[in-house]
Amino acid sequence: MFVVANVMSLNNFYFNRQYAKGGYGDLMTYIKNHSTAADAILLQNGSQAPLYAYYGIPEMKSYNMPPWNDPEMQPLLKQISDDHQRIWLVMYGDTAGYDPDYMLEGWLHQTAFRSYHGDYIDGSLDLFVQGEVSAQKVMDVKFGDLILLNRFGLGEIGQDGTDTLSVSLAWQSLKNMDRDYTLFVHLVDNKGQLWSQIDSQPLGGTYPTSKWIDGETVIDKVALPLGRDLPSGNYYIEVGWYQLDSMERLTAAGAQSMYDKVELGIVEIP
Repeated sequence: MFVVANVMSLNNFYFNRQYAKGGYGDLMTYIKNHSTAADAILLQNGSQAPLYAYYGIPEMKSYNMPPWNDPEMQPLLKQISDDHQRIWLVMYGDTAGYDPDYMLEGWLHQTAFRSYHGDYIDGSLDLFVQGEVSAQKVMDVKFGDLILLNRFGLGEIGQDGTDTLSVSLAWQSLKNMDRDYTLFVHLVDNKGQLWSQIDSQPLGGTYPTSKWIDGETVIDKVALPLGRDLPSGNYYIEVGWYQLDSMERLTAAGAQSMYDKVELGIVEIP
């Protein structure tokens, strides 16, 4: 009886959405539809192993990540960085049990450009793209007398071999803040139509503005996804900040600023 009941339970778990206990299958389906065979999948939290064994993608290399302080972690990260340009991070279950300070995600935000974030039942998914784009172009734009954009860098279309545009931003805190502001990076055409966007707290939320220290510099890296339906032509990169609860933007003051945002430059889509 136990064996029969257990088989029925597994059948319901995997095939009957009425009994489904999570969105793991949906998460893996997204990876399958947006990945290449050369990508890497980083699995945080060993309890997802049975799910990955069923829903996983055999043709892609996957890594079961050890705890951050494990001696094997740093050599493994170097191997992954050397072998893969695109890295998927699957965080499953309650992070308090395996990475309460989001150390692995924070490391990825510092070393690569995040191109996608999705929240699923019982987990989240992020795509990071490695690239060599540094914030070297000088900019002097203040946002609400709180945050200064002093440097930025834009990648070339297809520079990293992917359908993304890398953007590197160097921010300076002008004072301690008690609010967590959301950064937006938008790709718009000459009519102002939005074609691609990344809206997120700094470093994917791992280092919100309420933790910034007066005078420190924070480097944020994002990779704007360029859809296949994107028409040829010139597009503009616009960035700014807003409060998520009210959607109110911080005013911008400085070169190339436009009241509540700043234009970083023009990119041509062939």
